[in-house]
Amino acid sequence: MSKLIDTIALKRLFLQGVNIIDHMRSANSEHSNDSTAILYSYDLRAGSYIDALNDPDYVAFKTRRAAIVAELVDAVKPASLFDVGTGEGTSLLPLLHQLSSIPPAVLAFDLSLSRVLYARNHLGDAVRLFVADMLHIPMADDSIDVVVTYHAAEPNGGREADIIRELLRVTRRRLILMEPSYELGTPATKSRIERLHYVRGLPDAIRSLGYSLARHELLESWRPENQTGLIVVDKEPRGAADLRFHSPISGSPLEERDGYHYSTEDGFVFPEIHGVPCLNPENAVLATRLDQAIASRRAPR
Repeated sequence: MSKLIDTIALKRLFLQGVNIIDHMRSANSEHSNDSTAILYSYDLRAGSYIDALNDPDYVAFKTRRAAIVAELVDAVKPASLFDVGTGEGTSLLPLLHQLSSIPPAVLAFDLSLSRVLYARNHLGDAVRLFVADMLHIPMADDSIDVVVTYHAAEPNGGREADIIRELLRVTRRRLILMEPSYELGTPATKSRIERLHYVRGLPDAIRSLGYSLARHELLESWRPENQTGLIVVDKEPRGAADLRFHSPISGSPLEERDGYHYSTEDGFVFPEIHGVPCLNPENAVLATRLDQAIASRRAPR
């Protein structure tokens, strides 16, 4: 669960150019980046990834990267596509433009509501956007044909096995990872990953779960000291796909209601803000007798 932090002080540090994740890790004497530090850091940066698209060279790089991923997606002919940790949608949109056909269902989430709202402005209404944590994805097992990440696992060093397990849980046919590569990277890349406590050992985490790597190679990277590795894992689909939201706490299906999502099984309510479902575990409001309470109010006395 995320801890409440003095955001006023963090904003001040952010405007001074302080690396917020580094600051919070040091302040808490942590040896890894916890989810609270990641959330606050990226939420404060919301909008900066859209601004980066003012650089035509960066846009051209994103387009070249998207063409590579589009081939991997098109080969599966998916009915559903999922961008985990979408940020502001700046990698998802060029991918959608490069696909031979857009899957009927396209979903994406980020840990930060601010970034998801920027993503909605950028992507339009073609993508089902929501707030969630990649360690507690609110979807059913084997629910999405193709799952992709673009440096979304990156800051979660030390939680590689948990993240890979969760990504493979919701993947139905193909998982495509584009994450910093400690295994294939230069000494400069390795040093940066160590210093920033980024993920490493993703291939080993995949193999430990009984899966093999269909592809594992370096991609063109925007920063030479932050080299991106491409990892592709294929799965045999099992059962029918279930695209409903599920409780990130119990895994039970959520009912979509007027302005919120509710699990009649675990009794948790998850709100929507400006139409965006907020499905982090810490967004939950306990209301085990919600329906009974509503019915009792309507009943005549």
